[in-house]
Formats: sequence, structure tokens, C-alpha cells
Amino acid sequence: MLSSAQRAEFDLRGILRLPATIPLAEVTAMRQRLWQHLADTHAMHPDRPETWTVHKPAQFQKLTGTGAFDAMATAELCTAVDGLLGAGRWQRPAHWGRPLVTFPRPGTVWDVPSSDWHLDSQDLELTMLVVFAHLAPVRHRGGGTLVVAGSHRLTAPAGSQADNVPIRSTEVKAHLRTL
Repeated sequence: MLSSAQRAEFDLRGILRLPATIPLAEVTAMRQRLWQHLADTHAMHPDRPETWTVHKPAQFQKLTGTGAFDAMATAELCTAVDGLLGAGRWQRPAHWGRPLVTFPRPGTVWDVPSSDWHLDSQDLELTMLVVFAHLAPVRHRGGGTLVVAGSHRLTAPAGSQADNVPIRSTEVKAHLRTL
């Protein structure tokens, strides 16, 4: 069950951290399955950064379809989702997890991206929730996926929400530049 403080944080920021929701042994097993997949498909190895030659590997459908990340669905996480979306108001996916892997690029400095970002949904009627489960520590300025806290309250240009008109990422970018 979410506390009132957790609910208030989510409502304000659109983000809620739930540390240790997935047991460490399960996180370790998921990380190992992911690295095995990366080794099999790209010859990448966790202890050999010189093998990290694909900046953003993709095509994880087969791995996800094996249930490799189903351990994300802990009772604690599902209870939190119930608290945010409403019990019985969401459908459990057939398989959990869609890896987002971004390797560092040697010789580049991390910066807030100004391109290649998007909205996860353009449907104003859709209630959705995205769960990020970190399978390894993420250093400060080390993540490849940036989430803007509070953006859920800033992304609808005036009038669009009232008219139930889908919003495109380009419109949101233009709107955010005016703030």
C-alpha cells in the first residue's frame, strides 16, 4: 500500500522511487540473462567495456518472451500499481520488462539530450504507467533514459486536452520552449 506521501510525490512529480521492490537475487538473475543475451547477439561482456560496440542495443523481444524479466512483478510492485491506477483497473502484461540499454560512448561528455526524446503516449484518455527497474547501479549522469519530473503536468498545450486532441512530441517540444 502506498503512503499518502508516496501518492503525493507521484502526483506532483509523475515519478515514484520504490527501492528494493525486486529482491536482489531476482535482479541479479535478470541482469545475468540480459548479459547472456548481449553476449549471444553482440559479443558484449560486462567486464570488457571494449566489447560494448553497440551504443543502444535493441531487439529484446525474444528474450522478453521467455519471461526473463517476469520477476519484476513482485507483490509489492503490483500493490503499488494498484495504488496508482486502481485495483482491477490495469492488465498484467503477458511478460514483464522491455530492456532499455545504453552504453557510454568513450570520449563524450554526458549532457541533457536536446533531441531523440518523445512522449510515451499521445492519447490524452489513456492512463499509463511505466516501470523502470534498474538491474545495475546507475551513476550520476550515467543513465541513458531521461525522465523529466513533473512533465506529465506540462505536456498538454492550452486547449488540446479540453478538445481531446492527441498531442505530438513536436507540439510538446514547442510548448515547453515557451515556458
